[in-house]
Amino acid sequence: RLQLARWIADQKNPLTARVAVNHIWMRHMGSGFVENPFDFGLRTPTPLHLELLDALTVDFVNSGWSMKRLHRIIVTSQAYRRSSSIPSDSVSKRLDPKNKYYWRSNVKRMEAEVVRDSLLHLTSSLDFA
Repeated sequence: RLQLARWIADQKNPLTARVAVNHIWMRHMGSGFVENPFDFGLRTPTPLHLELLDALTVDFVNSGWSMKRLHRIIVTSQAYRRSSSIPSDSVSKRLDPKNKYYWRSNVKRMEAEVVRDSLLHLTSSLDFA
């Protein structure tokens, strides 16, 4: 088990970091770089944004696997901050209906805790302690 754990966390094994980056990206953006986030193997097509996945992975590993830094990079990106509204005459909608090129933000469901905390914050009832 120890040998397996060392292989998984080894810097020479980029798969672990790539999977982590893909999952974090997927949680923020609504879809991951890889079609099936549980299969980075030979059966999965090459990610459309492979260079971005690799750049984020290298930065993630070089920063000491700092998830806080990775979250910050993603949420301050232009792709994350785009509007989710779609103009009726949008050429992008016709060319990329699944939004694989991130020309707009994907609509995402809010978790119940976020809704609750937002309502408590609006009524000044949120306990920050």
